[in-house]
Amino acid sequence: MGVTEKIKEIEAEMARTQKNKATEYHIGLLRAKLAKLRMQLLEPDKKGSKPGEGFDVMKSGSARVVLIGFPSVGKSTLLSTITETESATAAYEYTTLTAIPGVLEYEGARIQLLDLPGIIEGAAQGRGRGRQVVSVAKTADLVMMMLDATKSSQQRPLLEKELEDVGIRLNQTKPDVVLKKKSGGGIVVTKAMGLTLTKIDEKMIRSILQGYKIHNCDVMIREDISVDQFIDVLLGNRKYVPCLYVYNKIDGISMEEMDRLANEPRSVVISCNLNLNLDYLVERIWEELKLLRIYTKKRGEHPDLTDPIIVRRGATIEHVVPPWCMANRASTYASLTRFPLAQKVGLNHLVANDDVVTIFTPMSRARPSSSPQGASTSHPVLRYGLLALAVVVAGVAVFVSTDMWHMRHVQSLLDVLDDPLEALQLSSLKYDAFIPQEMRKSLEDMLTRTSKWSETIDFQVGWELAKQGAKPEHPVVLIPGIVSTGLESWTTTEEESAYFRRRLWGSTSMLRSALFDKEKWVKHLMLDPETGLDPEGIRVRAAQGLDAASYFAAGYWVWSKIIENLAAVGYDTNQIHLAAYDWRLSMYNLEERDHFFTRLVAQVDMNMKIFGKKTVLISHSMGGTVAFYFLKWAERHYGAAWVDKNIEALVSISGTMLGVPKAMPALMTGEMRDTVQVPAMLANLLERFFSSRERAQLFRSWAGSASMLVKGGDVVWGNADGAPDDMDNATVTHGVMMEYEPEPEHNVSRRLSASGVHDWLRQNAPKTFDTMLTTNYSYGFERSASQIRKNNADFTKWANPLEAALPDAPHLKLYCLYGYNQPTERSYWMHKLPSDEDQLQLDPEHPLMTKSLNNGSSAKVLSLSRIDASVTHENEFPAVQQGVRMGEGDGTVSLLSLGTMCVEGWKHKRYNPANIQVVTHEVFHDPAAFDLRGGGSSGDHIDILGSHELNDAVVRVATGLGHTVEERIISPIRTYAKRIAW
Repeated sequence: MGVTEKIKEIEAEMARTQKNKATEYHIGLLRAKLAKLRMQLLEPDKKGSKPGEGFDVMKSGSARVVLIGFPSVGKSTLLSTITETESATAAYEYTTLTAIPGVLEYEGARIQLLDLPGIIEGAAQGRGRGRQVVSVAKTADLVMMMLDATKSSQQRPLLEKELEDVGIRLNQTKPDVVLKKKSGGGIVVTKAMGLTLTKIDEKMIRSILQGYKIHNCDVMIREDISVDQFIDVLLGNRKYVPCLYVYNKIDGISMEEMDRLANEPRSVVISCNLNLNLDYLVERIWEELKLLRIYTKKRGEHPDLTDPIIVRRGATIEHVVPPWCMANRASTYASLTRFPLAQKVGLNHLVANDDVVTIFTPMSRARPSSSPQGASTSHPVLRYGLLALAVVVAGVAVFVSTDMWHMRHVQSLLDVLDDPLEALQLSSLKYDAFIPQEMRKSLEDMLTRTSKWSETIDFQVGWELAKQGAKPEHPVVLIPGIVSTGLESWTTTEEESAYFRRRLWGSTSMLRSALFDKEKWVKHLMLDPETGLDPEGIRVRAAQGLDAASYFAAGYWVWSKIIENLAAVGYDTNQIHLAAYDWRLSMYNLEERDHFFTRLVAQVDMNMKIFGKKTVLISHSMGGTVAFYFLKWAERHYGAAWVDKNIEALVSISGTMLGVPKAMPALMTGEMRDTVQVPAMLANLLERFFSSRERAQLFRSWAGSASMLVKGGDVVWGNADGAPDDMDNATVTHGVMMEYEPEPEHNVSRRLSASGVHDWLRQNAPKTFDTMLTTNYSYGFERSASQIRKNNADFTKWANPLEAALPDAPHLKLYCLYGYNQPTERSYWMHKLPSDEDQLQLDPEHPLMTKSLNNGSSAKVLSLSRIDASVTHENEFPAVQQGVRMGEGDGTVSLLSLGTMCVEGWKHKRYNPANIQVVTHEVFHDPAAFDLRGGGSSGDHIDILGSHELNDAVVRVATGLGHTVEERIISPIRTYAKRIAW
């Protein structure tokens, strides 16, 4: 019996077999046998083949499109019409006997179109030269299936089956399954965390593998797959091709039928004879091929816009650079003009349609005199974040603590730094009196760069949009993130009066306070652990106005770039309001003490009364969580109709919607990557001046920071079996958020998932901290739509988008803007320290706490942990460096938190009942060399606020052009989000 007969026999048996639960295993095995036979059928017959059998055409042009269909459906007519290529046409079948190539010229691209001979049923088995025809389709970038509109219901399923039988999968993505053969160990099947297989089981997988004589392999399944999909992965020779369905001869069907066909996905209706809709067909071909036009430009000349380079979506500058320019790859970069913006970018920068690129090689520019490898000199504050200020303070504090002469010079330096304008004058910095001579040159170089960079006021984005007609449309409210709003003292007691209206956070006076009077500084910033409010006799409030968060300190901008570009299109203080708040407080206490949300409602109402326009909320970092809480609070107190009527959009920049992994060790140990991956000398100085024990206690008093603990538990963040954001080639999982080295009496290390870390915090931190968490926040994952509706009345759920839905406001829009391509801390190696009691026995002089912190601590004996900076595992992927394992994100917030709700969570009705439009736009982190903040192409968590791409999107939304902000996803977030068991 031949292969074809065996195939028919199995197909007949499958047709006879009744499909139910009892027979699905038998049918699965039949499918596996059928796939194996079809693969044999496609293999060439080495003994009986004749020279010259088959046909093919050399692939050329920017892309290849294959026309495939039954005889006499109009393929040749279409080819002749849109490419001016002669292909025999007649009123009878089989006029095309070989592959006819044509070239479609569109938007500067030359797209090769192949008109293949018409095929008949059974082509995959070789009837009518069909095997050659459908095999040629495997070389296509796009299959264009030509169908007779009068017979489409019969033709389309037959053609799809013929293509499927030869291993072509139309409009499908490759199944997310990894199969690795090995020499021993048997078959090991693992599934992604939370995944339930509904179409195949482990028994079926093992039987299929054994049928292919595979007895030793590892199978990792990350999505719910069918038997056929598993077989596709096993065979490994499937071709996944996009398909455009083209219905010809629409002049022969009714208007109702034409409308039905036109509304089907990936479908176009045409009439070749009447030349109907052919222009639209050509546009759809371009869209389906995902091609981009890129223009090149010589320095000092205008670009040639008549001769573009054609690349695929996802291409980088490297795809545009000629090979001869790559001799010195590290020194090659490009200047990119993205209408209407211009920026300098690296070779891995993603290009967009209509970009104009100028290539700079070492021969075309002078080499910089410093930083020989092209890396920018990094300011410690910029590199390690705001908390690294404490490291600098510690170093100076220990240095000057024994010498009053040095102390006077430090005081003089801080006096100068309090004036942002004077701080930029290098001559005014009296650092030479107390800094060793060998350090002066480096400091001078750093400050010179900072001076020039700080003088730049960047209106470029706003200017360009203003030229295009952009002008103020919606009033805007800016909602800052954690630590970026300045805090000032309003305490008026005789002892504390010297601090009145002084910035305790968010200026260089903060350094003076922490340096010379640490006890009072901590006393003011520490909240009462029982009430979560100011301690008795202390009042600290958020600074107000645009200056409250425009700059963190002299020269270190935060919101100023966005404010500048809004001003460039006509905004001023009448239309811009910065909603400064005390980020130390819990969401509930923000309203209880400062009436923050009531004031915010009043501001929005006033905007509507004055301007007659809805307000655009623009948040950054933790401000996104505050904004989400505000929408729920307003919905609860004023109704969903108020939100729908008064809020135009929420623009969430670098939002911490599902929490931040680095918040876990910060609240648990007082540490994070910023404090452990510093030189040993600085680490020791910091520990001596402001220990991790003290930092943890201070952080835990700030209930606002607890809103950034990770949400969703193991469902979102994984466990020891795997995590949604594990990369395909990972050798270890991010699901273990914290791992401890084995203790001497044990051989097994302790491994904590996200939920395990939450449990540890509640069990080991003071009781007051556990009470604060329970009464203010919830970190769960809710799937019940009815329970989510009930949560509208529970304020503890309003900071968690997995337990509270977006407001029922169908006209509201949500924009998720964030950076990608910056290594971000994701999990940690830890080691256990002695308890307080044991520590005091070992070292009676050990300063566990400053007086202020000790007064607020619990009597409970705490079990302490630290990030184990001695652990480095370079042989693992992702590697562990000094106790920290990095993942994907924007340098601060993990990709899972930045994008999961945007690309997947809010697609579910239970989390988005009004079907609010959500646009996700990722900014690729490609920092400019020699710019302390990364320049206009940075995607870093804070520096993205100066990104040209992000500012362009923000200003567009504010000026009523939000519809022009494109969905742009360059990370694997969609894949990661789909692995979560929703």
